[in-house]
Amino acid sequence: MTLESRETPTESENKFIRIFLYLSFILIGIINTFLGPILPFLYEKWQLNDVQAGYFLAAQGLGGLTGTLAVSFLYGKFTTRWILAAGFVFIVFSLLGLSGAVWEIGLFSSFSSGLALGVIIPTATLIVSQTAGENRAPAINLLNFFWALGAVSSPMLFFGLNSQSQLNYFFIIIALIGIIFLAFLFRLKNIRIVSSKEKSKLSLREKSAVLFSVWLFVITVFLQIGIESSFSGWLPTFAKRITLSEWWLLAPTLYWAGFLLSRLISGFYLRRIGERPAILFGLLLVIGGQLILLLTNQIGISAFGAFVVGFGTAPVFPTTIAILSGKFERKAPELLSYMFLLSGLSSMTFSWLIGYAASITGELKTALFIPLL
Repeated sequence: MTLESRETPTESENKFIRIFLYLSFILIGIINTFLGPILPFLYEKWQLNDVQAGYFLAAQGLGGLTGTLAVSFLYGKFTTRWILAAGFVFIVFSLLGLSGAVWEIGLFSSFSSGLALGVIIPTATLIVSQTAGENRAPAINLLNFFWALGAVSSPMLFFGLNSQSQLNYFFIIIALIGIIFLAFLFRLKNIRIVSSKEKSKLSLREKSAVLFSVWLFVITVFLQIGIESSFSGWLPTFAKRITLSEWWLLAPTLYWAGFLLSRLISGFYLRRIGERPAILFGLLLVIGGQLILLLTNQIGISAFGAFVVGFGTAPVFPTTIAILSGKFERKAPELLSYMFLLSGLSSMTFSWLIGYAASITGELKTALFIPLL
């Protein structure tokens, strides 16, 4: 991918673009992760069962998958201003839909929020990469850091909420913030993203052979993203069911805190132990953290287990992608896009499966043994 515009942005304009995207990614981090913390409220609001609640998480995953598929076709036809604007419009409508009285509209709103994320996240990442020049790696890491800030703050925003009207006000406030970002968006330089004309020399059969040669990494990506999305989505509901106090929000907060801490120090331990051991170590932490969480009914111990899971989860996906990038080299870089599509499919599948299993067994804790297995 390359960026082009009729008028090359100046360095100051590029900085403004990046600052805008950094700040907007706090909101994106909140939207990306807040469905889990609001799920217990939606249970009460619409009298949902576990299967219906699982539909909300699955719908967001399906929306993300759809947005990721659609956005590559939009780059050659629309400028980034309009692509990002469409994403923010979907965010605003999804928030207003969740504040409504009909759960089916809320379900479609979850799909809309996922669609927005699938459009905004890859587009913003590409813009930051291109406008940062030689500093693209630190710039992208900084972008992900602001996303993580939003993810960590997301559960804390719900402390003190004790009525549906307060939750609706929260949705409206976040929607207004989205509108503010939408307004500032039109001060950005009008940039067009076009696909590179360089085509891969690999046939479909050769691409399939490459994917088969790294089947273990493919399975790792599918299972790890399924664990990350489904576990973080169902964790708040599980935490609330084991305690009657507001401290149930401690579990998702510590999960994302562990995730953020691990991403911050990943450069240090990756240099010390290497990429493949880091993946194995992360998966072992995920298993251990889930055992801690599922074998107790005390919110403090469960929250610590959630922290361990978050810390272990963080390095697995980006490190796996880094290994695959090195293995593919320049022969078939587009194969990596299959991994991102696979992660969306995994998120949708696992989230629904846990809700379905919880409805069959009558116990969410039993269903949460699925990602552990």
